[in-house]
Amino acid sequence: MRTLFAFTIALLAVVAVAPDQVMPWKPHLTWARPEFRPLVAGIISSGLLCLAAWLLPVPTLRVTNRWRGPFLGVGLLLLLQPWLHLALLASIAWRPSPRASDLVVAELGMAEWTMGRLGLMLLLALVAPVAEEWFFRGRLLPLVARKVGPRSAVTLTALAFAVAHGNPLQAMVALPVGLLLGWLRLTGHGLPRCILVHQVHNMLFLVAGPAFITVPWVGMLTAVIGVVMLWLAALTAEPRPWPRAWSHLAALALMVVLAAAAPLHRRVQDVLWVDATHRAIERGPIPDVVMAVRLDRLRQLGRLSGGRGEDLVAKLLQQPPARSDRLAMALVVVDPQAFAAWATTPTAHTVEHLILLSDFNLNSPALGEAFRACLARRPTPVVQAMVEEPEVIRRFLHLPDDAAVLRAALAGADGPGNRTRLLNMVERERPGQVADVLFTLPTAAIGPAERRFLFMRYPDANERLERLARTDPVRAAAFRVR
Repeated sequence: MRTLFAFTIALLAVVAVAPDQVMPWKPHLTWARPEFRPLVAGIISSGLLCLAAWLLPVPTLRVTNRWRGPFLGVGLLLLLQPWLHLALLASIAWRPSPRASDLVVAELGMAEWTMGRLGLMLLLALVAPVAEEWFFRGRLLPLVARKVGPRSAVTLTALAFAVAHGNPLQAMVALPVGLLLGWLRLTGHGLPRCILVHQVHNMLFLVAGPAFITVPWVGMLTAVIGVVMLWLAALTAEPRPWPRAWSHLAALALMVVLAAAAPLHRRVQDVLWVDATHRAIERGPIPDVVMAVRLDRLRQLGRLSGGRGEDLVAKLLQQPPARSDRLAMALVVVDPQAFAAWATTPTAHTVEHLILLSDFNLNSPALGEAFRACLARRPTPVVQAMVEEPEVIRRFLHLPDDAAVLRAALAGADGPGNRTRLLNMVERERPGQVADVLFTLPTAAIGPAERRFLFMRYPDANERLERLARTDPVRAAAFRVR
C-alpha cells in the first residue's frame, strides 16, 4: 500500500509540471503572479517527488566496483552533448514548435531576467536534479532491479525518467541521460555523483543549450573537454582499469576521432539548422517581429557565416513561406542584398515590398542596406514608393547623412514630374534640408525641376546661390539658367 501511495504521489509530481496543452491547470494559480507560476509548479513537483522517494522502500542495490573515478560521469556527459544536441536539432527540423524554435532561433541574452525566471532556472539546475535522482536512481532503480535484474532496471527507469518529462523533445534528451545515470549508479557511483552529473547536464542545457545549436564549435569543444575529463578519470580511478600509457593512447585516439568527425558534424549541423529555421519561419510559431530581431542578432554576431546564411536564403527562395511579408522579413535581416534581388525582379511588387519594409518594427542597419540595394538595382519603383508612402522617407532618408541616397533617387526618377514630386515629398518630411543636397548635384543633373523647386520652396534661394557662387560658381550658374 505504501509503495502504491508513493507511485501515486510521483504521478502527481509529473502532472504538476505537465505542459499547459495537456494539463492546463497552471493558470488557475491565481494567488501567484504569472511569472512565478512555472516556478511554483516546479517547487510543488520537486516536493512531491521527494515525498514519493521517502515513502518508497530502500532495497539493496548490487553494484560493481569497477572504475569509479570522480571525473567519469561528467566526462561521459560532456562527450555525449554534441551528438545529443544534433539529434535534438534533427527532431526540431522535423517537427517545429514554439519552445523548440526558441532553441534554433535563440534570444541570445535578450530575454528579460525576472525573479521568476531566475528562480525557475535555479530550481531546474540545482533542486530538481536532487529530487529526480533520489526517486529514480535512489529508490526506483533498486526496486525494479530486484524484480527484473539490474540491466533491465536501468533501461526501464530511464524510460520512466524520459516519459516523466512530459513532451517528446525533452523525453528524447532525457532517455540517453537517464541511461548514463543508471549505468553510473549500477557501477558503484553513489547517488551524490549522479546528482552532480544531472545538475551539470541541466545547467548546460539551460545556459548553453542554444549555443550548442547556433554556434557550430561549442559542441565539439564540449566533447574535447569530455575527453580530457575521461583521461583524468582513467588516471585517478581506483582501482586503475588499465596501465597509464593506455589511458594516454585512448585519449589521443578519441581526440583524433573528434577531429576527423568535426567537419561532418559541422555540415550536418548546418543542414539541420537551416531546415529547422526554415520551418520556424514558414510555420510561424515565433511572432514576426521577434523572429526578425533574433535573426538580425544572429547575423550581427556572425552566427550566419560559414554558409548558413546563404543556405537559408536559398531554402527560403526555393520553398517560400505562404506569407510574402514573412519571407521579406527573413530575407532582409539575413541577407539585405538577397532581399533586394528578390524584391526588384521585373515580376516583383517592389513598391509594396518597400512600403512593407518601412513598416518593420525593427531597428537594424540591415533595413537601410536593403533599401539602398533596391535603389541601386531598380530606382524607378523605389522613387514611386518614396512618393506614395511618406514613411519610406522618414525611415530611410535622414539628411544630410543620406544625401547620396537622395541624389541616387533623383538620378533614377523617371521624368521631371517624378523628380518634382519626389523633391516636394522629401521637403515635406525633411523641411529646409533639400536645398543643401541640390547644391551637391553634378552640373549635368541640374534641370528645370530642380531650379523650379529651389526658387518656389526657398524664398532665400538667391542668397543661397550667392554664397554658393563664392565656392562653386559653375554649379551656382547652372541653377540660374532659365
